[in-house]
Amino acid sequence: MAIQITDPKLVEALKQAGEVVDLIGPDGEPFGQFSTYRHDLPPGFKIPFTDEEIEERRKDQEGLPFEEMWKEIRSRERK
Repeated sequence: MAIQITDPKLVEALKQAGEVVDLIGPDGEPFGQFSTYRHDLPPGFKIPFTDEEIEERRKDQEGLPFEEMWKEIRSRERK
């Protein structure tokens, strides 16, 4: 689900958030959290895989499709 925010001040405040922000309603009760999409890796962090290794893993289609995995999880809960 998506909620469009039209208040420019709120949009700018959320864009400036550098971390997770607690969302609090007008009654003072917290009701959720917001975090911006961050694509930058921390300084000095190096991905431990080569581009080739990542591509090979992307091609690997072993495992269950999501729906089958979910059915498996649900069946285990019932036991």
